[in-house]
Amino acid sequence: MAITAEQVESSNTLEQFRQEFNSLQSDVSGLEAGTIAFTTVQTTNTNTTTINILEDGSLIFEGATDDGFETTLTVVDPTADRTLSLPNESGTLFTSETTSNALITSQTSITSGDIVSGSDELLISDASASTFKRVTVDNLISSAGGLTSVAADSSPQLGADLDVNGNDIVSVSNGNIALLPNGSGVVNIDGNGSSGGVTISDGSIDIRTGTGSIAQMRFFCESSNAHAQTLKAQPHSASSSSTLTLPAATGTLIGTGDTGTLPLAAIDIDGGTDIGEALVDADLLIVDNGAGGTNRKVAMSRIATYVGAAAGGFAIANLDIDGGSDIGADLTTSDLIIVDDGAGGTNRKATLARLLTLTDGNATALAIALG
Repeated sequence: MAITAEQVESSNTLEQFRQEFNSLQSDVSGLEAGTIAFTTVQTTNTNTTTINILEDGSLIFEGATDDGFETTLTVVDPTADRTLSLPNESGTLFTSETTSNALITSQTSITSGDIVSGSDELLISDASASTFKRVTVDNLISSAGGLTSVAADSSPQLGADLDVNGNDIVSVSNGNIALLPNGSGVVNIDGNGSSGGVTISDGSIDIRTGTGSIAQMRFFCESSNAHAQTLKAQPHSASSSSTLTLPAATGTLIGTGDTGTLPLAAIDIDGGTDIGEALVDADLLIVDNGAGGTNRKVAMSRIATYVGAAAGGFAIANLDIDGGSDIGADLTTSDLIIVDDGAGGTNRKATLARLLTLTDGNATALAIALG
């Protein structure tokens, strides 16, 4: 409905005046009822309940300065009835062309500890639907297939324990996995490194136990881990803090229950501690049984038997005088001979001077004594 009343001229008749007056009354009623449509309305202050702007209509704001620049408020062609509600707050409206970040910076900051990942929400742009959507932090991560990369963070930090949830920590392209503590820090595995667990530091591996079991290492074979050899510490009762040093040469270590061989050169007799007492029949030696490579123990008593001295002395028949080397010089009174003391079986040494005493220095008697 448009304004229908027109200006009354002096030449108009009373009937024409009546018609224009009635039109004016209808126009005023239309204004009150909000049914009048205006092509252009210019006003500084208008109080009304509803303003209907016809097709291609707009609101033009001159601004604080009356010049050639205005702000026009219009709408795109709606496909249904739409309602835009202004917020109950003071502020500035943002448009699709807004480049200011005041929409974010004007908000209250939130710390990482205040984020509730299951309920706090983010605003994202759905490119396929050309619209904004809200999403929780949890759904954002799960929608992206999980946290797939932290490459953009040069120093990422965990806020709590890392739960692998039954999965592995793996590398790609044959890459290494390096655990590098800072400074004097160490790597603790399965424990705190003090009361239990494995501690790895530069050049050192410490294995502690918090279960009451003796610390040990297992080495499995190459065939489906079917067999394992265990390197195990001594129990607490042994009070041992010994150090085992690996040999410098390549070879195989031999244990107490092993049947392997130990090279003779590996036995350091010179570096051993002297027995510090006389040998007795019960003392043991090592022999190669029959020179066949099987080592056995043997008591010193067996040596006495072997050399014919099992009864405590050597049989005369076992003394090979003829095979000995000649003295190569004249006998002197200081030369020694062996005598059976009192024919009692106890062998003693005696100098030739004692023979002279026995014969009172008589050379003839000495010759007779010597046969």
